[in-house]
Amino acid sequence: MLDNLYTKLTAKVNYKLLMLLPIILSLLLLGVISFKGIPMSIDFVGGTRIELSLNESLSQEKLYNLRDVLHSMDLKNLKIHVS
Repeated sequence: MLDNLYTKLTAKVNYKLLMLLPIILSLLLLGVISFKGIPMSIDFVGGTRIELSLNESLSQEKLYNLRDVLHSMDLKNLKIHVS
């Protein structure tokens, strides 16, 4: 019963059509990349990332003071994330 199972399954597959699948997927991927683009991380865009670890909780007042100090350094595209 199982002896002919592989032969029966492979006889039904059209391998010429399966060869088109990677080509179609590649064209689709190139189309998506050309329209949407690839998001660039800090490695490709350039810049500096500064991470701070604090031993105490950060109040709103301290956060605003930190933001003011960093803005006074004339940093471009400054983003502060608190987690």
